[in-house]
Parts: sequence; structure tokens; C-alpha cells
Amino acid sequence: MNSLMNGKKLFLLVVMSLLLALPIAHESQTSQAEAAAQTQAIKAETDLEQQIDRILQDKRLEGAISGVHVRRASDGKTLYQHDADIRLRPASNMKLLTGSAALDVLGPDYRFKTEVLSDGKVRGKVLQGNIYLRGKGDPTLMKEDLDKFAKVLRKQGIQKIHGDLIADDTRYDDIRYSQDLNWSDESNYVGAQVSALTLSPNEDYDAGTVIVDVNPAKRTGSKPTVSLTPKTDYVKIINKAKTVGKNEAKHISIEREHGTNNIVVSGQIPAEASSSRAWVAVWEPTGYALDVFKKSLQAQGIKQIGNSKIRSGKTPKHAKKVD
Repeated sequence: MNSLMNGKKLFLLVVMSLLLALPIAHESQTSQAEAAAQTQAIKAETDLEQQIDRILQDKRLEGAISGVHVRRASDGKTLYQHDADIRLRPASNMKLLTGSAALDVLGPDYRFKTEVLSDGKVRGKVLQGNIYLRGKGDPTLMKEDLDKFAKVLRKQGIQKIHGDLIADDTRYDDIRYSQDLNWSDESNYVGAQVSALTLSPNEDYDAGTVIVDVNPAKRTGSKPTVSLTPKTDYVKIINKAKTVGKNEAKHISIEREHGTNNIVVSGQIPAEASSSRAWVAVWEPTGYALDVFKKSLQAQGIKQIGNSKIRSGKTPKHAKKVD
């Protein structure tokens, strides 16, 4: 009997020892896992530092100033920094911030819209009232879209507009440039003015610009031919260039004069040479979009009558969309 009791006691002691050891083993395994994770994180940070250091030590960056600051998105911890407090022009890096802000506020499914509205009524073939082209910041608006609007009006039987053609860009303010834009960049596509109603000449979507193509004339000494995309009377071409012999050098300048829509083409282009092309930012893109829309209407046989004007203004609340 005593042997049996002693055996039970021994068995219980073994079981209790095993149970007590389990938490210790579990804690040991947890500690090991955490340590491994920390080691991996430190290695990742070290690898990141080494990779960025290698980029910054590239000989092609000699003479350049680079400021880098990398933070972990989950908690904001700084993972890397190099001259992070130096004030530098953000340039295209700013697109990361504006793009992120737009996705956060507007959402990935948001679509910019441009609308055509009217405050008048159709009587016969005449629209008695104004037409409003209302922009809401769409940078992808093209001539083809304006052509579609014009076709919709034509399908409604409208051939004449006894009213004004009005551009509404009031969705945004009237500040066209950032404060730090170089004046010499104003005619460049990267310096295009900001407007809620603007137009892109093609699917590169350089909003607020017109494409200028310069081709050599058939005869040496003559002025080269200059064409615009899209066709518009909003800008004026001042052609000071000339066509030279086919073996001569090509140097063509295409610049818009400050504060105007005079685009000056100068220099020389050899006979039989390929064309020179430039995307030129217009002055006040709202009027540019409206001018192209007017041409779309004219192409559909729709014209303004009476004392109708072309101007900017705000769409009244009672105006209705033209669908």
C-alpha cells in the first residue's frame, strides 16, 4: 500500500514539474521570436541605410545637395535621414504629397467633371439664353470632349444661340501661379497656369498648353509653316524664323511673350528637316478652353446671334445641364 502511494506521489510530482516547465518554455520561445524579429528589423534598417548611402555617394550627384528623411508609416519612427533639415525646393517630390492628399480626401474613384449648362429655352432652332461651360478642375479635358458637347446641342435642334457663351472657372480661385515660379518658365508646359477650366492638347495631358509645330517651307529663305494643336485664335503666332539650306544647323525658339498670348517663333530650320515642336503654356487658360469650345460649336453649324458675347462668369443656380 505504501509503495502504491509513493508511486502516485512520484507521478504527481513529475506531472507538476512538466506543467511548471511549459510556461517557461513558451516564454523562452516567445523571447526568441521577438529577438529574431528585432534582429530582422535592425537588419532591414541597416540595409536601407546602406542602399540610400550608395545612391547618395554616386559620382553623378557630385555638386548636388540632397535631403532625405525616411519614416516608418506605422508609427512615424525615423528610419533614415541625411541633411533632412536643409530647405530645398521640393520639385516633383511634391506630387507624392498632393497625390496622397487627393486620394485620401477624394478617394480613388473620384472623377473630375466638366459641364455644359444653359439658363435659356429652345424656341425652334434658337436657344434663347446663355450657354455656360463650367469647369471643375479636369486636367484631361480635350477638344474631343468639347466636340461631344457641341454635338449634343446640335441633336437638340439648336443652330443659333441668342445669348452669351460663358466660361465658369469659379470652382478654383483666380491665383494662376505658385509664388516661387520662375518668370522664365511661364511659357513652358511645366509652368502652365492653374484654372478650374483648362484644356489639354493631347493625351499627354499638359493642361493649359497648346502644341506648336514648326515645319520647313518648300523654298529656302521662306518662313517655315507653323501649326497649332488644337486650332485656336486665342494665341497669336509671330513668325520670325526662316528656312535655310538642308545642310545648315537647326535652332528654333518657340516662346510666349510675358503677359500675352503672342507666341514668337524665331531661328532657322533646314529644308527637309524634321519639325520642331513645343508645348506652350497659354496666358489665362479659361479663355483658351472657351475659344476651342466656340470652334466646336461652329463646326456643328451652331453660331451666336444678336449682341451675344464671349466672356467669363458664374453659372446661376437655376441653369440646367445640357444632356
